[in-house]
Amino acid sequence: MTITEKQSSSPVTFTRSVHATRRRAAVITIGLSVAVLLSIVVVVGIGPVPIAPGTIMQIVSHRLGGPPEAPTWTDAELAIVWNVRVPRVVLGVVVGAGLALCGAALQAMVRNVLADPYILGISGGASTGAAGAILFGFGAGAGQYALPLSAFIGALAASLLVFFIARSGGRITSLRLLLTGRGRRLRPVSGHELPRLRVRLR
Repeated sequence: MTITEKQSSSPVTFTRSVHATRRRAAVITIGLSVAVLLSIVVVVGIGPVPIAPGTIMQIVSHRLGGPPEAPTWTDAELAIVWNVRVPRVVLGVVVGAGLALCGAALQAMVRNVLADPYILGISGGASTGAAGAILFGFGAGAGQYALPLSAFIGALAASLLVFFIARSGGRITSLRLLLTGRGRRLRPVSGHELPRLRVRLR
């Protein structure tokens, strides 16, 4: 094969590789989605009062506006499935998906599959916000949501601070993020130290 033939065949090979990758990703996504749905049905049926998967699907279909059918379940099973177990399981799935998404974004940001929130000081910021809510009553007007709201604000503030310090010359690198996050974990940075720290990271 000549050089010209290799150059003409390379775009075709690349296109086939892209299509194969997309097909593989689609198959994996569909398979995982089906696995999640099946696990939800199984988990909802587990408990002090075991409920058959068929009954669970009938109850969910009935509550979501499915075709009317004669109820084969009791009022107790309806209350257990729809009012107790389904909300908890769905909330667990949503929270788990959110954590997975944040973890993937953090790993891509620092280009390290072993990254965790402690690297950039996010967990420290959340702890600081929660401690402020407990000790000084920050966010008391939010009632029972004061503690998680303060922790979220602390984590967001720490993330923005690390991003601001690591950003230099209009661009940001994973190395600057790691150095800034580690520095924020060791000790607080005062306002007059920010310019000097930005100079060191250039």
